[in-house]
Amino acid sequence: MPHNLVRTLRVEGHAVESVHTLGIAGVQNGDLYRIIRNEYDLLFTKDVGFNDWAKKIKEDHRVKYALVTLPQKSQDLFVKDFIAKFSKTDWSKHIHGNAWPKEIK
Repeated sequence: MPHNLVRTLRVEGHAVESVHTLGIAGVQNGDLYRIIRNEYDLLFTKDVGFNDWAKKIKEDHRVKYALVTLPQKSQDLFVKDFIAKFSKTDWSKHIHGNAWPKEIK
């Protein structure tokens, strides 16, 4: 995910971290899950392997995972598209591990 996304979401008023800002880039799936499971509401990933692994977790956790399916493009355009779709998403209806964004009507 683009580094500028964290800054942009923060400007929008969201409390945001990334594996880079937390200093945990490259951490194993299980370790990442243990770090974020009770501290965060949403986790965005483009890593299909992580998302598939996380969807199999049966214990209750507050964090919802979203597999980001926005096409890769320049960082500025990606962030702009992400923010536009993020602001239109009802996250209370997002199902853990589903691809995002779905078509928004």
